[in-house]
Amino acid sequence: MITLLDIQSRNPGHLDQRIYDRLRLTAPEIDRAPARVIQGTTYKFMHRDTAPKLGFRPANTGVQIADAQKVAMELRECFILQTLIGVDKAMAEGYPGGWQSLLTDEVIAHMKGFKLSMALQFWYGHRVDELGFPGIFQQMGDHMTLHADASKNEDNATNRKDNSGTSAVFLVENPEFFEMVFGMNRGIHFDAVRDADLPRMDKNGLAGMLPCKVQDGTSWVGLAGKDPLMAARLKCIKNYGVEAGDPSVITDDKLAELLSFFPAGVKPTALYMTMRCGRILQKSRSKALTFNQGDTVEVTAPWPTKFGDIPIVYTDALLDDESDASLAAVKGISQFASPRIATLQK
Repeated sequence: MITLLDIQSRNPGHLDQRIYDRLRLTAPEIDRAPARVIQGTTYKFMHRDTAPKLGFRPANTGVQIADAQKVAMELRECFILQTLIGVDKAMAEGYPGGWQSLLTDEVIAHMKGFKLSMALQFWYGHRVDELGFPGIFQQMGDHMTLHADASKNEDNATNRKDNSGTSAVFLVENPEFFEMVFGMNRGIHFDAVRDADLPRMDKNGLAGMLPCKVQDGTSWVGLAGKDPLMAARLKCIKNYGVEAGDPSVITDDKLAELLSFFPAGVKPTALYMTMRCGRILQKSRSKALTFNQGDTVEVTAPWPTKFGDIPIVYTDALLDDESDASLAAVKGISQFASPRIATLQK
């Protein structure tokens, strides 16, 4: 099916009307996650958590009957993620590149919105939107989490609730462990453009109607966590600018401890973190060298790209502050925008 994006890409004209997108946020976990399409909006999968322990026997003796291994079935569902594009019909028809070009620009922006919204839900689940699917942090194993401050790793309600700082997450991107599921035989779908009257306030603040070019975008999407060993999380990592010696920094030693949570037969495919978290890891890898003359030289480590042979994947969907107040603020936003981290102004 030819889409508006296809039409736009085949029309090299009106290059002076190009929009330079300054939203630089990225969510590579959505591109990397295993995914499949299903016919309806619900899906089932079965899992087995044990295997029998067998015993040797002498010749000519009976065999002990092993307990039957239990298989459990789980039913999951997809959730509606939807947008509605509405553009003033008169403005659209008067657009220099044509209304198709204007609607294409809107579709591009809304596609980014779909991806970033899915990525936030992918990690935080109902903490971001209770009407969507439960995320990785909700579906991963109960004891696959390590606090960056070793003194707070006792399993109690206070330490479980603590989500200050950011997280680094080992993830097993394998459909036997988890997968994203898209319902109704499609991924993200935009319907044909139609003319419709949408309610708008007039210039006097009174209720009115506005003729618009309208387009719906819809996805039925869910996240099926099939194995609690799909992820391990180092949480409450202090953000950029922490003082030397702070116990809540990320280090290779803590990542090695976290990696030891996996059985020998399970290897994560990626380590996810934010750019600021990467900077903290880089600082922890940097060294101070002291020479015989007493001179000390600071040697900055290379920018972290791997932990051992596991690639580090940087994402904007993990937050530098995962506290309840921060997640509440994220729930309240209506648009994504590139962050401004630096404090010094020009």
